[in-house]
Amino acid sequence: MAQALSISGHDVLLSINGGDFEREVEAVLGEKPMFRFALASVGRNGRSYWRRLLGLVGEVLLLKPQWIYTRTPEVALLAAVLRCNVALEWHGINSLSARRRAVLRWLSVLGRRIQHISITSKLAMDLESRYGINVSAILPDGSRDMYKCRPPPYDGKRRLKVGYFGSAYPGKGVERVLRIADQLKRCEFHLFGPTESDSLIFDRCDAANVFPHGPFANHDFGDYASQMDILINPAEPLIYSDRNGGMEISRWTSPLKVFEYMSAGRMVLSSDTPGAVEVLKGTPAMIIEASSDEAWTAALMKCVEMDSAELGRSGELLRSIFLEKYSWTRRASKLLLLMDEHVA
Repeated sequence: MAQALSISGHDVLLSINGGDFEREVEAVLGEKPMFRFALASVGRNGRSYWRRLLGLVGEVLLLKPQWIYTRTPEVALLAAVLRCNVALEWHGINSLSARRRAVLRWLSVLGRRIQHISITSKLAMDLESRYGINVSAILPDGSRDMYKCRPPPYDGKRRLKVGYFGSAYPGKGVERVLRIADQLKRCEFHLFGPTESDSLIFDRCDAANVFPHGPFANHDFGDYASQMDILINPAEPLIYSDRNGGMEISRWTSPLKVFEYMSAGRMVLSSDTPGAVEVLKGTPAMIIEASSDEAWTAALMKCVEMDSAELGRSGELLRSIFLEKYSWTRRASKLLLLMDEHVA
């Protein structure tokens, strides 16, 4: 988003913890960042957390920004006290600490300058029902444009190439792929993202049609995706935030990979998690029951039997929907319009 806002002609300063983030951001984007960095060599917890907030006070007083765009309620509250306009973006509300709940109460009193933004409708509903937070806008996450030229179309004479991009965290869907691969000999499954630390999962896989490729650079996504015929988001009913379980995030999680899949101009198959349904309902994508391996097997068999031209048309239509609604530049323009309307 910082890059998209910069491309739109705005001066953007990204305030982050210490480190060589400019190089890391360039590695992710595949291009040099257009925005500036303000570095704070302090952590996020305990005393150093508050030191970082005090450092933000200095930045605000020095720079006098027109807007502060943040995902941290404490930052939003502090900015509002300093009489800044604030866009506070919500990505979840699991396990709020006592401090965070106190901040939310103060936000309701001092937050007239704050525009609350939710990434999904479900999250917006829960913010209002649980904490009385009025969401100004629902802005789904987006993606850079990942499009690459299509390879020779699927002709039904070779195996259908099925691509999965993401982690092997519980609930993300890799285990489902391993369960159903043996029944889908006319498909080959290419897994991009799972690492050697996920070897326990792959040790249980005897399928000759599953190909783990390991981690990949984000800016290389388009190159790999262009070699696939279809892209899948096979999430299970419960999705967790890290390898060891962590928080259960299925109700609010944003289908980030779905946006990238759409941008790549490929047919998309996705489980019916709330965020994915919100994005894909009414599109050519296949939405499949998250709790059913049988439904996933049937959907993939249907793709095997589909005409290659139909797969291609579906992918291109999904890409056009992405460009209209979910690109980073499109999302940035919606955010800027919201900001302009608030100031007016």
